[in-house]
Amino acid sequence: MRISNDASIPDTAVVQYIQIDSTGVGSWSGQHKYIYSPQTRVRYETYPGLDYVLNIPENTLSVKQQWGISTGIEHLFTPTAKWTPNIYFAYKYIIQ
Repeated sequence: MRISNDASIPDTAVVQYIQIDSTGVGSWSGQHKYIYSPQTRVRYETYPGLDYVLNIPENTLSVKQQWGISTGIEHLFTPTAKWTPNIYFAYKYIIQ
């Protein structure tokens, strides 16, 4: 996983929502996607078929933190699978 700390994102930027897509190789069903925030010590998740992370406390989590990304698959129909998600953060910040 490539971690980016984009200098163009202000340190004060807060999360509005997070989207994790299901890009990958393999055949599965019932994929749950998880993202862990060390700021709150909570692992947020999506439901199968849904890409938006649920229950994110809007406008309180810092975008610039080390987010832990993982997944759980209910049924795997191939011997191997590869998950290479795209993760999108919608954020906002105050312009001074």
